[in-house]
Amino acid sequence: MKKFTLFIALLVCAVGFSQRTTDVSSLGENNPVKAQTRTVAVITEAAVETNVSNFGTSNAEKAQSQRTAIINEAVQETAQETNANYLAENNPVFDQEQYSLRSTSPNYGTEADCSQSNPSNAFENGRGFNAGNGWTVATDIMVPMGSDMSLSQLTVYAFNNVGATILSADIVIFDDDAGLPGNVISAETIAPTSETYVGTNFGFDLDALVFDITIGDLAGDVGLDTWYWVAIQVTCSDGGPAYWENSTASAVGLPQAFNDGGGWTIPDATQDSVYEFTAECNPLGTSDNTIEGFSYYPNPATNVLNLSSQENIERVSIFNILGQKVVDLDVNATSTQLNVDHLTTGTYIMKVSVEGQTGTYKIIKN
Repeated sequence: MKKFTLFIALLVCAVGFSQRTTDVSSLGENNPVKAQTRTVAVITEAAVETNVSNFGTSNAEKAQSQRTAIINEAVQETAQETNANYLAENNPVFDQEQYSLRSTSPNYGTEADCSQSNPSNAFENGRGFNAGNGWTVATDIMVPMGSDMSLSQLTVYAFNNVGATILSADIVIFDDDAGLPGNVISAETIAPTSETYVGTNFGFDLDALVFDITIGDLAGDVGLDTWYWVAIQVTCSDGGPAYWENSTASAVGLPQAFNDGGGWTIPDATQDSVYEFTAECNPLGTSDNTIEGFSYYPNPATNVLNLSSQENIERVSIFNILGQKVVDLDVNATSTQLNVDHLTTGTYIMKVSVEGQTGTYKIIKN
């Protein structure tokens, strides 16, 4: 009898724990291909409170009752549960035609086209980014070395209540601080240019939100790739929740970052946002990244390059097209001459610091 009672107790615990899953295949009647041999994934506190898949078909207010739950137990998952192709072909609420319009792979674009994207994984999951809960989500974006970027359009994918729409979004661009959003570079609040229904999962609609932004001029560096973060918080028409779709199948750069008002974190290192960012890049020195009162001549130069400024020139560096630093000089004067005689013929980028300002200029060596 004692052995039988112990067996029943263990069975009840196992059933109760299996209900706390965040996996897309745990949707019950929403997903007829749910694996019957369910085991449980790794779950963190942040995932419990903000992952869309944690809510099933119930109201998202359920999140508030789960905020204090801390679950951190790792168990193996079956391959059937995590196979996106398996879900895509068998989930009746999955809009295959709309999904096929998505990007098929992460993309850094060409030299002129700096558009970047990360594709969907069959509407796998999402992270809360609605104003009602004070949640914000951020995704990093890279400006290739030797370029400035003009980021013009953001397309993000949001789970929200059926029939609800997104009224507006607070969009903030941060610089990078050791792998998390750092200082605010620019910000604006705008309404979506368009909102298009894409599909359904977890009892929510999934909409494609397009934002045409005006704050996307991002400065690059001559010798290094430069990382920024695009953070978004949306307001829904019904005051309800919204979740920025994410994926564990692919990633571009760093994982999705999250802020519940207490600071930026990476709640799940396996998840990255699903998005398409439209951008163009121009070589440094061809945009208006200049310093007022600074001049240089001649250009093209053969032996010497003369620099002059109304204020103190602190430092001058010259980089070749590979991003290698070939000249580096502390000046601390309002004028100087650079010996460029040793440089090979070609195009270079000159980076100048004047009283805390930085300018970049294209120079040609004859």
